[in-house]
Amino acid sequence: MTFFDREVEVNGKTLKISQQYVGDVGGVVWDSALVLNGFLENISGKIKGKNILELGAGTGVTGLIAAYFGARVSITDTAEFLPLIEKNIEQNKELIKLSPVYPFCLDWRYFDENEKLETPEHVTKKLELPFDIIILSDCIYYEPAVNWLFLTLKSLAKENCEIYMSMEYRPEKVPLVKEFFEKMKSSGFKMSIEKETVPEELRCPDIDVFKFVR
Repeated sequence: MTFFDREVEVNGKTLKISQQYVGDVGGVVWDSALVLNGFLENISGKIKGKNILELGAGTGVTGLIAAYFGARVSITDTAEFLPLIEKNIEQNKELIKLSPVYPFCLDWRYFDENEKLETPEHVTKKLELPFDIIILSDCIYYEPAVNWLFLTLKSLAKENCEIYMSMEYRPEKVPLVKEFFEKMKSSGFKMSIEKETVPEELRCPDIDVFKFVR
């Protein structure tokens, strides 16, 4: 696997984030992740000491930002992205050395009983401690994953858990986004858009950060 590096600034420090030259879309840092990073920096006092889960992490950059600000972070994606996530954790270990970071494979199909995919015991143990915050970026991308993502959030976002999801608006994804929002609403989640908490220099009409709470 061939990588190329990108520098991501946070609070005057620089994270070195490796990305994939070739592979799935999750192997690079997208603009929506940068917006979510800036949002987390603006609420950094709120996330310190919290138990945070990143879904569909890709490079793991946003989870690393949360760890930098003192959160306990589980950075998750499918198995193919774990080597990339682990590489980025290792090369930024000095910046996150005071925060526990746990990378592991979390397949959203575990939460769909129709898939009949048994959750490994070691994953179940990692999910035992309730999460205070769940973060994700640009995770609505194809039909089956909409329901898997919804079921994952429904299962893991207990009462008082806050979900922060950044998303770039793409015309071809509108039906999937509507389907996802309808599922969340029907399950009792309340949604708001966090426009004012995004740093002014990162605000744009094409990307928003959504907050969901029960």
